Amino acid sequence: MTITREVRAEAHFWRVRIDEGLNPNERREFDAWMAKDALHRELYAEACLIWHGLGEVELSPLLRRQPRAAPSQIETAVQAKEYEPLFARFQAFLTPQISAGALTAIVLATLIFTSGIGSQIWPQPTAEQLTFATEKGQRKIVNLPDGSQVTLGAQSELELTLSETQRLAVLSKGNAFFDVSSDPDRPFITQTELVSVEVTGTKFDVQLGENSVNIAVGEGAVEVSQDLKQTDTSPLRKSISLEAGQQINSTRLSGFGPVNEVFPAEFAAWRVGRLIYLRAELSEIVADLNRYSDQPIELADGIGGLVVSGTYDADDPAAVLDELSLGLPIRVISEAETLRVVRR
Repeated sequence: MTITREVRAEAHFWRVRIDEGLNPNERREFDAWMAKDALHRELYAEACLIWHGLGEVELSPLLRRQPRAAPSQIETAVQAKEYEPLFARFQAFLTPQISAGALTAIVLATLIFTSGIGSQIWPQPTAEQLTFATEKGQRKIVNLPDGSQVTLGAQSELELTLSETQRLAVLSKGNAFFDVSSDPDRPFITQTELVSVEVTGTKFDVQLGENSVNIAVGEGAVEVSQDLKQTDTSPLRKSISLEAGQQINSTRLSGFGPVNEVFPAEFAAWRVGRLIYLRAELSEIVADLNRYSDQPIELADGIGGLVVSGTYDADDPAAVLDELSLGLPIRVISEAETLRVVRR
């Protein structure tokens, strides 16, 4: 994304709004804006630094006493070089403690950061970004700088961004178990292609399927949100709260399913090499096995929808296929480089 006056103005707009306090809907809107692009997070960090530097003249309370202006209005004022109206706008809220010289500095700083020059003269503290990935058959435990711990399943990919306002984890592939260190001032948000999960401190598990995601909670509570419809401004969202011992599955086509109980022995069992399924389709099981198997497993047409329940050893995919063939009308053909599952 290219830096524009409007995007920079949005960052400063959010900085002022957070000083006022956000309601839950506004907090979700802000989190979505932050998560949308790394540039948003950088510009917000820049805005925090600028406002901190201007704190001695208490500009933020002055702005809060006027009606909220859209970021586009700030951009229009700068493009038209309406310096005098902008100066008058702040001057109307002057207190005796603010000198004319200080006001001039404030207006100058405002014009600098909205005109795009700010990035050249202000230091930009960047959020800490970390990327983790696992190979086929590998599980990895990662200790995060904030005291949290993440366990990644085989062939998983996770990108983490730590800032002063939030902790953002983007799981693009595989499984991840999160043991989140409590920090009420910095929510921990986990995003996938289908849903986002927000917590301040808890233990929960996220497993990605081909067209679905399963979220299970071991301790604490989480808020799970899903995009329902993309509009010109922002997506509509549906949210659901989960407590310890609960899980939910969300699919691309039908959204959230029912909330189900998850037993302690089943919770994130993949961490110890066990794959547990309840009425799962064969295609889902084979997709999981392919993250552990040295030989690619291929499914013949027409059998991926077969449904099965059971507990299997993830570290022995061939034995899992043999076990599946005992209860399903399938057989396994070992070819030169692949294992092919066909109808029996």
